[in-house]
Amino acid sequence: MKKLVLLLLIVIICSCKSGAQNDFDTIIHYSITDEKALQNENNNSFNKLYSGLEASKSIEKDFEKKLISYGYVKTIVPKDKTSAICQTISNDINLKYHEVACIPMYRDILLFQKDNKTKAILKVCFECGMNALSGKFESNFNYKETNIMSNYYPLYKTLYNE
Repeated sequence: MKKLVLLLLIVIICSCKSGAQNDFDTIIHYSITDEKALQNENNNSFNKLYSGLEASKSIEKDFEKKLISYGYVKTIVPKDKTSAICQTISNDINLKYHEVACIPMYRDILLFQKDNKTKAILKVCFECGMNALSGKFESNFNYKETNIMSNYYPLYKTLYNE
């Protein structure tokens, strides 16, 4: 038992060594099926959210209600997955670049919250790798260790338990 506690403590310390500490306490994952998205195809507001190339500069007050009204399904990300998610995303390196030749389909949207207030919204298209960030957050992502600009496959695996 003591060895297990010691091992857990070492893992926690190692996962925190990369500098920035997370400035959120909850991650909420919203996802939508293709069928639900098709039901909204004539809604301009939905299309801007679902396929828009630019992120909103500010966070809308009733954003979550809007997502639910379009058919997005809400899932609270378990705390034990937070570290894995933080190792795949960043304000800087991952989120600046839109170097793909397709129109994104943001089926997955992550809300980063602190004390029940949304600090950042990350929309991700897992098919093309495009993303859009509203707000700002700190994570443990370390570009120098990963040497990549966008690594959404591990994020997808974490969110979808694959």
